[in-house]
Amino acid sequence: MGKGMAGRGKWFTYRHALDCLLVLTCPLAVATYLWLQLEDLTGGNFEDSAPRFAALAPLLKETSLFPTENLERAGCHLNASTPPLMIVDNFFATADAEEIREKIMSSWAQGVDNFQLYDDGWYVSKRSSGGYVAASGPSHQVTESQDLVHRPVSLQARFSDLVGDAVEAGTSWDEAGDRWNGALHVKVKQSSSTAIHSHFHEDDVDCGWVGLVYLTHHAPAGLGTSFWMEARSKVAVKPRGRFFYDSAEGFQKLLVIEPVFNRLVLHRADLLHSGSPGLGAQMSEEPRLFATYFFNVKSHR
Repeated sequence: MGKGMAGRGKWFTYRHALDCLLVLTCPLAVATYLWLQLEDLTGGNFEDSAPRFAALAPLLKETSLFPTENLERAGCHLNASTPPLMIVDNFFATADAEEIREKIMSSWAQGVDNFQLYDDGWYVSKRSSGGYVAASGPSHQVTESQDLVHRPVSLQARFSDLVGDAVEAGTSWDEAGDRWNGALHVKVKQSSSTAIHSHFHEDDVDCGWVGLVYLTHHAPAGLGTSFWMEARSKVAVKPRGRFFYDSAEGFQKLLVIEPVFNRLVLHRADLLHSGSPGLGAQMSEEPRLFATYFFNVKSHR
């Protein structure tokens, strides 16, 4: 627990309990867990994060939205006490986050050839797509910032603490950028891949988590991440099998998370989500920068 928590924990618990009563939403146990998790990871500096954490409570208390039957049927038994969706502000040290952003923007300014084209208007660090990365020059700056993003040992431990399960090394946690784990992205417009989708399928992250860290300053609130529920089934997850859906028909938007700089959005890999605001939308003038993480965990049996 964060330093000094013993003397402040009761006050914060009461404070969040009051927040919950005001919005008539969350059970105290869930709220306290989320609050203490955030204190651990931000050194107690969570005044900006608290309202957004409280905003998740109406969803998190509706456990029927996030069934685990399909995961369990596939042999995946995640920690039952871990919320399926978490927000952590100030994820990287501020200096690291700024350095990562500056190096990406410097490389981007020197040409798109320093990146790998993934889709129309969407570029990713070359090592993430199996592309060649030079030993020096602009593309190497991307590699250096990617090393900052990845940091295998420390981030494995940090993600393990967050999700309550040990990250499974050697399968989904490989070298920086492999399988988009610790990959850096530059997005200049919404592309055809911006669809409602899930990462829970047989050849990808099938027992684990997906994380995204926003790295754009002052991005429009509408360019964050949306989470969805299938209207017919009333669930926010998708069964096993690759799933992309290019229309919002038949789905209900549950939540839009704003793209605050240096914010981590971490969620179960089977949650239905999309980039906001959706297909065909205009992006802001400044490119949208973000880092992604995909990892499996050693599930409970």
